[in-house]
Amino acid sequence: MADTKKLLKLQQKETDYRHLYETLSETYEEPSAKEVFMTLAEKRKERADRLRELTAYDLKANASVTENWLRYRKLRNNTAFLKRLTEEERSAMKEYKALKEEYSSFEALAENSGKCADLLMRLNGRRYKEEYLPIGRIREYVMSFAHKGKPVIVYLHGGPGESVIPYAGFIAKDIDFATMVFYDQRGTGRTQLKSRTSETAITFGALLTDLRSTIASLKQKYGCEKVILLGHSWGTVLGTQYALRFPEDLYCYIGVGQVVNFMASEKYCLEKAKEAMGTPDKTDQAILDKIGDYPYSMNPQNVLRSLIRARTLEKKYHVAADTEGIREIMKESGTFSWQDMPGMISMKQNMNLMRFLLTYDIAGNTEYKVPVFYILGTKDYQVSSEIASDYFETIQAPEKKLYWIEEAGHLPNLTKPKEFNEALKEIVQRYEDTAE
Repeated sequence: MADTKKLLKLQQKETDYRHLYETLSETYEEPSAKEVFMTLAEKRKERADRLRELTAYDLKANASVTENWLRYRKLRNNTAFLKRLTEEERSAMKEYKALKEEYSSFEALAENSGKCADLLMRLNGRRYKEEYLPIGRIREYVMSFAHKGKPVIVYLHGGPGESVIPYAGFIAKDIDFATMVFYDQRGTGRTQLKSRTSETAITFGALLTDLRSTIASLKQKYGCEKVILLGHSWGTVLGTQYALRFPEDLYCYIGVGQVVNFMASEKYCLEKAKEAMGTPDKTDQAILDKIGDYPYSMNPQNVLRSLIRARTLEKKYHVAADTEGIREIMKESGTFSWQDMPGMISMKQNMNLMRFLLTYDIAGNTEYKVPVFYILGTKDYQVSSEIASDYFETIQAPEKKLYWIEEAGHLPNLTKPKEFNEALKEIVQRYEDTAE
């Protein structure tokens, strides 16, 4: 327990230093400041190279992936610059304090934000930028993988309450044809850890309002008139409703693991599990007895408990999203932190949204004022791609196209990244001339 607390404290210290350097570089662009950051960057590179050598050696020495990962995190957070400040870092802190006094308002700081952001990311060898946006009464966590002059894709995660941040680096690693923006929705992940929003304040209307404010902020930041909205699973519920209500903000809408009718999809997935199951054993039968006439046995009081029980069977018979290999993807992603664990999956906090899903059905909403594209896995039974493709045929939109990812389930961007990115690139290329 003591070691865990120490590790978390070191991680927070690392985060504080990183945010300090970001603020400094974004606000102060004198040559002398750049020289300071160059010096810091060189030292960080040396430490990073040494760390990679030590980690590689450790991986060979011990076959346990879990132990290696814990050792890697501990080693990474016990580097020399966390134990004591160098002269350059002391100088940087003094400059930061002076700048805080010079700029009396957040708006004044914001005017200079972005001027040195790219420089800092190059110096630190980082591919992404992190920030907390003031959205209403919450502080919304945003992670951006910027590519200058490329269209902006806003990624809506699933759940509700399942953060995509631990996998964001993996998803974005080969996407150089767009600026990828990921954020934790109200009640989820780093946004929830920072804002501590009450369950009663996490409603579908609030999430729509948050998204509109987020898109407005991103349009101003990247100087674009519109963005591309991409929703995955639960994110398709939020994305579809946004596309129907605020088409003026979007170049197009992309649905991945598209939800059309929640109850119909749940019924379809359980039926697939029963087919694979055959005659249920004692354990399976006990679960079937508990969920009864699922999904119609669900109600606002038992929705989460029933869903979890059904998923247990569906995962056992490989008809729900296969999470095997997720740990390796998180490690490769480079955007996962152990501090994310408490907020990675927070469906219990999002019960209002779970109840909202019980009556969700868009079969009657077929007229879109923006182009609509679906990217579906041929073996997505969890959120039935069959139901989604049938609905897609009824859609009326300025342009539409459905992309099938062969042998993919509910997570095509993680399990079939090459094929997924090819489909995504074909969509995005339509809007390259619109990016500034």
